[in-house]
Amino acid sequence: AASVTATYVHDGYSEELTLDGKTAKRSENYYRGDLALEYAIKDWLNLEAGYAYRDRDSNFETYDYRCHALFLQLSIAF
Repeated sequence: AASVTATYVHDGYSEELTLDGKTAKRSENYYRGDLALEYAIKDWLNLEAGYAYRDRDSNFETYDYRCHALFLQLSIAF
């Protein structure tokens, strides 16, 4: 089985912030995307592999964040 998800969230703050000589209301956009493949080896044993992307784009560079991650998961159900 395969799954794909994508998410966008905008977050705004009501109070002003002063950082690195800049004063403004903090505003951020969050982007998230996931792609996963799952394979049932047995009824009780699953293998999942995928890619996850995370991005926080802020109007203050200090809060910017980007992550690319690969994952592999083995699940056993009793």
